Amino acid sequence: MLNYKRSAHNKIHRANAYSFVSQVAIAIENVTLFTKLKDIDKTKTEFLSTVSHELRTPLTAIIGFTEMVKRKFEGAIVSELDLSSEKNQSAVVKIKRNLNIILSEGERLSSLINDLLDISRMEAGKVKLNMREIDIGEIITQVITLTNPIIRDKSLLVIQNIREPLPKIMADKDKLMQVIINLISNAIKFTEEG
Repeated sequence: MLNYKRSAHNKIHRANAYSFVSQVAIAIENVTLFTKLKDIDKTKTEFLSTVSHELRTPLTAIIGFTEMVKRKFEGAIVSELDLSSEKNQSAVVKIKRNLNIILSEGERLSSLINDLLDISRMEAGKVKLNMREIDIGEIITQVITLTNPIIRDKSLLVIQNIREPLPKIMADKDKLMQVIINLISNAIKFTEEG
């Protein structure tokens, strides 16, 4: 009987030891995985930051040169053209529209790059919101104006219908504009006509 109790007692100790060793192994594996995930996350954040900065440099040049070409075109070149010709008028309108599209899309791309930087800042815990009182109706009007070149290219009609003056709100103007631009851009992208 004593041997039976010892045998049962030893089995319990072995089972407990096995369970303990298994839990320690799982804990060590979890720590190892957590460390790897932190390293991967850090690498991703650094990559986002680097890519964002590397994209910003050529984009700034594209936007700057486009603005310079637009000013030169609208100032010196258009004044030298014979605008009584319908062909010249049409060409001027197309060139202005195309330059505006380049600028608008450049600004949108710049906004996307800023979003990438914001993601890396959020992950690093360094995001600061610039909260102030803003007029949401004014923001909506600005966004519709910004997206007009894209809207016209797809033969769409965006109707702004705000029946009453909206109250002023506390928000980060730039972040709110990004959200509304994204909403309207997606609506434009996924609407064929109408």
